[in-house]
Amino acid sequence: MKTLIRNEFSKLKRDRTPWFPLILALLPVVTGTAACIIGGKGNAEEMIFFVNNQFVMFFPMAVFILAGSLVCREWRDGTCLVWMSYGIAKSQIILAKMFVGVALTTAIAAAEFGALGLLCAFLPHGLATWVAFAPGFALEALSIIVVGTCASTLVASLSHSTVAVSALGIAYGFVSCLFIGTAWGCLMPGSFAYRIAMACLDPSTYYDAPMEATVAGAAASAIWCAALFLAAMLVFQRQRGMEE
Repeated sequence: MKTLIRNEFSKLKRDRTPWFPLILALLPVVTGTAACIIGGKGNAEEMIFFVNNQFVMFFPMAVFILAGSLVCREWRDGTCLVWMSYGIAKSQIILAKMFVGVALTTAIAAAEFGALGLLCAFLPHGLATWVAFAPGFALEALSIIVVGTCASTLVASLSHSTVAVSALGIAYGFVSCLFIGTAWGCLMPGSFAYRIAMACLDPSTYYDAPMEATVAGAAASAIWCAALFLAAMLVFQRQRGMEE
């Protein structure tokens, strides 16, 4: 497994695919900086709300496109057969790809949160507000990364197409924002994660029935993760195109 993971990282030195997701992920910070300079955002809480509203749209796109591109590369380069000839199981191959996807997108989220902290440092009480937001942001990013990686791996295994992955990734980012304001939005992992993150700054933004929403949201997120992960593993292992 360690060899597979090292190989995935080494491929990234020659592949510029991650640059597009990185740009997508950093857009919220760029727009937040522009708003701070042009619009005169003088309140750290408002700045975090503004940036996180952009983050919850663009970061799922970045996760989806990056994770999917790692899988599609197997069909483009034909490297899966090479690994299988050494007796390495498909399950190990796909797990290595998912691990690298999670690692990269986690690093991107951490970089974005650090950049947000730099913005907040120039605002009154900004760092204290940024620290208070940290637990919510961590949970939000983790939910988006895990669900997005599993969903993208499944789509990539079915389509073998980076174009399809990119198109669905962009659609996924927009769709993930549609249910944030609904009472049953807790059943959608991205919407639920967003409400948790924002509640760290303003508890009034959480659901009207907090206990029921928390239990339902946590259960729904776990089910989504498990179902998408198992489906992605099953579809990838049953692919025949790599052996032909």
